[in-house]
Amino acid sequence: MFGVTFDDPYLLLLLLLLIPTAVWIFHRRRRPGTIRYSDVSAMRALKRPLLSRLFRLPDVLRLCGLAVLIVAAARPQTADYEVLTGKGVDIVLALDMSGSMNAVDMPEDQLAAVVNNGETPKNRFEIARDTIEAFVHNRTQDRVGLVVFGQQAFLKFPLTLDYGRILRILRGLVLDNAERDGRSDTCTNQCTISGAGTAIGDALARSYQRLRDSKAKSKVIVLITDGTNEGGNIQPNTIVDYIAQRPSEEQVRIYTFLVGDDKNTFLPTRTVFGDLTYQRAARPFPTNPELLQEIADKTGGKYFESYNEEKFREDFQKLEQTVFQTTVRNQQKDIFMGFVWVGACILLFETLLRTSVFRKFP
Repeated sequence: MFGVTFDDPYLLLLLLLLIPTAVWIFHRRRRPGTIRYSDVSAMRALKRPLLSRLFRLPDVLRLCGLAVLIVAAARPQTADYEVLTGKGVDIVLALDMSGSMNAVDMPEDQLAAVVNNGETPKNRFEIARDTIEAFVHNRTQDRVGLVVFGQQAFLKFPLTLDYGRILRILRGLVLDNAERDGRSDTCTNQCTISGAGTAIGDALARSYQRLRDSKAKSKVIVLITDGTNEGGNIQPNTIVDYIAQRPSEEQVRIYTFLVGDDKNTFLPTRTVFGDLTYQRAARPFPTNPELLQEIADKTGGKYFESYNEEKFREDFQKLEQTVFQTTVRNQQKDIFMGFVWVGACILLFETLLRTSVFRKFP
C-alpha cells in the first residue's frame, strides 16, 4: 500500500495467526452425516450443484474479514501534505551585463573542440540568461522582475506574472561587445546597456525599490555577477545595511552568484581579417567574493560560487529547490475506519451466507 503507514505496525503480526487457522479450516475432517447409506455410488455420479462447490466460501470470507480488521487495528494512516512551489514570492533578478560577461569559461582543449565543430561557445552572459529562462518557465505563482546593470543599472521589467513577456525581453537582451565606432561611445552591436562598469550597488538599490512596497510574504533578490563593484552612485554595503535594518515586512533576502573561472577564462577577439577567435585573458578579472558573501549573510540569503556552466545550473537548481519550493507536512490522516467498515461488511455477509444458503442442518 504505497503511501500508507501504520501507527501500531506490530499488530500486523496477528495476520500470521490466520495462516494456521486457515490450514486447520481447510483440512479439518468433515462431520459424518446424520443419515448413513450403505451404497452412495449412485449419488457420486450426480453432478455437484454450484452451492456445494462453494461450501468453503463462508470460511474464506471470515478469514478475509478478520484480516481486514487486524489491518484496521494497526491504524493505517496517510500523510496529509501539499507541496507549494514558490507560492507568493516576489523575485527581482539583477543580471550583470558588464563587458567581462563576454568571457568563456572552459578548458582550452574543450574550447578548441567546440570551435573546430563550427559552434560558438556560450559566454557567461548567455549561460546566465538561459538558466534564468528555465527558472522563469518553472514559475507559476511568483511575480518576477528584472534589473540589468553594467556601467549603470536599469529596470527592464517590473514585477509581473506575464512570463511570456519576460522571456521575450530576456531573449532580446544584447551584451556589450566592447567595440565602438570611433565617433561615439556607443557600442556597435546596439547593446542593451554599456558594459564599461559593474554597478552592483545601483542594481541592488533599483531591485529593492521594486520590492519595498510588495505585499508578498517572501521577497527575494537574485544577484548574478562575475566581478566587483565598479561604477554607479551607491555602494553595495550602503544599500545592504539599509535593507538589513528595515522592519520585517520590508526586509528582502539577497542570493548572490559569482560566475566565472579565473583559471580557464577566454575572451572573444577579432583578427585583422575580422574572424572571431578566443584568447586567454591576460589577467584575472577583479572579483570580490567576500562582498557577495557579506551581502547574502546580512540579508538572510546565500552565496554561490559558480565557476562553470554545470556548477551554475546546479547552484541555481539548489536555490529553486530550497527557496522557491516548500513542502508543508501536516498531521497524519487516519484511514482505519474504512478498513473497519470493509471488515465488518465482509463478516456480516459471511454470517448471512451461513444462516441462509449455506445453513447446515443436523
